[in-house]
Amino acid sequence: ATPLYPMGVCGALYAEVVTPNITSLTIIETWRREYNEERPKKALGGLTPAAYARHLAERSATVAAGL
Repeated sequence: ATPLYPMGVCGALYAEVVTPNITSLTIIETWRREYNEERPKKALGGLTPAAYARHLAERSATVAAGL
């Protein structure tokens, strides 16, 4: 007979607590998108991280084109 918890009780608890499930992944992804795409940051001149990344990419493309 196979044990109920092949990894032992600690392993089963670890799998239950640490292994992400669809709900937690959805919540984390929602937060990540809001943080990066909707919430402006003072340190980035009032831009969102996504807008700041686009700005840097455009700026570096302009500089590269000018070389």
